[in-house]
Amino acid sequence: MPNISRGDRMDGLTRYLVGPGRQDEHEHPHLVGGSPSLMAWWSDQTLSVDDALAIAKELDQPHQVYGTEPYGGHVWHCSLALRAEEGELGDEKWGEIAEEFMGHMGFLADGKAPVRWAGFHHGLTVSGNDHIHLAVSLVREDGTKASTWNDRPRAQAACRAIEQKFGLEVVESRGIGMGERGRKPHAMPRPAEKGRPRPQVAETYDERLERFTRAVAATTGSEAEFVRGMRKMGLLMRPRFADGGETIVEGWSVAARPPKGQRPQFRAGGKLARDLTIQRLREAHWPADPNDPAGAARAAMEAAAAWRSARRNRRIGPDTGPAIAPELDQRYAQEVANLRERLRTVAPGDVGTWSAVAHQLSGAFSAWSLAAEGETPGPLARTAATLSRTAQVHRQPGAQPVHNTWGPSIRGVSLILASAARGGRGPVGVAVLLRQLANTAKALHDAHAAADLAQEAHRISMAVLTDLDVVRRSLPSPELRQRAEQRAVEAGQLVGGGRPVPPGSPVPAHLQARRTVQQPGGAER
Repeated sequence: MPNISRGDRMDGLTRYLVGPGRQDEHEHPHLVGGSPSLMAWWSDQTLSVDDALAIAKELDQPHQVYGTEPYGGHVWHCSLALRAEEGELGDEKWGEIAEEFMGHMGFLADGKAPVRWAGFHHGLTVSGNDHIHLAVSLVREDGTKASTWNDRPRAQAACRAIEQKFGLEVVESRGIGMGERGRKPHAMPRPAEKGRPRPQVAETYDERLERFTRAVAATTGSEAEFVRGMRKMGLLMRPRFADGGETIVEGWSVAARPPKGQRPQFRAGGKLARDLTIQRLREAHWPADPNDPAGAARAAMEAAAAWRSARRNRRIGPDTGPAIAPELDQRYAQEVANLRERLRTVAPGDVGTWSAVAHQLSGAFSAWSLAAEGETPGPLARTAATLSRTAQVHRQPGAQPVHNTWGPSIRGVSLILASAARGGRGPVGVAVLLRQLANTAKALHDAHAAADLAQEAHRISMAVLTDLDVVRRSLPSPELRQRAEQRAVEAGQLVGGGRPVPPGSPVPAHLQARRTVQQPGGAER
């Protein structure tokens, strides 16, 4: 897994790589690869800060002599990491991989003068990932600039070739452009004490904004409702209008309302997740009806007005909230079951359809999580996050958009789950919905397994078998429910239509809904 960054201070980078690290995880820093002059001098010793400064000076020499200034900085840094489950490779193997990677990136074997580089190894991350860091000067030995054009896609291709050549675990999702945005190191929590097990990773600022966005999108019937719903959650919304007016929104960003005196930290929808751009949200939740152009134009005008109000932070009107009739519980459960049957005919390799299904599933569980778990992510949030991986695929050039696979029922399902979590309905319909949603997730798992995407299939399987099982066990079994209804009949507690009085939330009682979004650095609103 490559992670690339740029800068202009080589000494700052090398000092960090031989220092203690952000969480005191750097141990026994040493070189496993690099330019011949560096390996001849520092290949077999633990590096000190003085060594780091000397290495930086050696790497920087072409930049200092020729004065060449590549755009974006002359320091190119890339970390290469394995999954913790793969164990440790050893210095010799890492050295071969570093050399191979540098060649694939065109820094060494492209007929031009080589760059100066060093490969550092300093032990495992706090999560147990074996990894190395490559520090590269983008000024070649003859003063020319090394090309970094398209370096991130090239790095992914290089890693795929290295996985196959060295017999490493293949990151399957890389082949179809699937996977969520990476978690930056600064977003990881510090352990309580060195040497102790790392605590459960909390939700980051970006991840919480993503969960809120998925939840609101899944429970709103129009783009205008989405904008108002996000603002009612206490979030700030900022549209990006097309040039020449304020009627066509081409992009959007969101931020938590910051503490007094601080600036809001906006995140673009597409940066939160690939399937949360405004265009993909429209396709998934509010597609225009080609048979009703007047209605589509009216919806677009209402959406533009809502975005303008959001940008100016105007007051929001009263929220009556959508109502879901009790008799629709079974109807929506049946529609989810029908979807499961339709999916039997979808080819495992139909990435567009399966990603659309995953998007809708993730939204439903996000809505349930937001209502039931609030600021503390639990099994519902983890299930939503797992499913969102499959929803995030790169749109291939010329590919046709895949619209809402479920129709309006997905909104009803999401609203029912959110209402149940707030104590608005009984658990019987929710238990049925959960079973049908789990069956749909199982269909998603089967499609990945059939498409030889075993890693993604395993993640979904674990979500169903562990996180959803926690929720399932909090709901009553059919037998217990029948006995409860019989007791309600005897006590005269049945209401109209033979439905018992709702007993409250179907998820563990300690999960309380609190609409709080964490700011970068730990502050909350």
